[in-house]
Amino acid sequence: KSCELRTQNNKLELLTTENKHLQSTVSSVTAKVNQLEREKRDMNENILSLQTEKKLNLQSKTSLEKQIASIQDTLREREESLRAYEAKLTTSTVANDKTKREMKKLESLMD
Repeated sequence: KSCELRTQNNKLELLTTENKHLQSTVSSVTAKVNQLEREKRDMNENILSLQTEKKLNLQSKTSLEKQIASIQDTLREREESLRAYEAKLTTSTVANDKTKREMKKLESLMD
């Protein structure tokens, strides 16, 4: 009977040691799971922040594209206006030159 008790005691000690080891493993795994959950939460927050930033950037891009289109329209209008003034200037210059020649002719006739 004493031998049987010793055997049972040895088994109990082995099981106790194994139980402590398993409890230690469970604690470290639980700590790791908690750390990973925190990292996951942080990453999800980062994703939401980046999605918001992306949305704002797209809105800004759209606004800038509209501004560029408006500036390009204004530039085209100014170029058309400039061409019209250049044409008027050419016409006026030609008319002015013609008038000067006629005046010289008249002056030479008056002499």
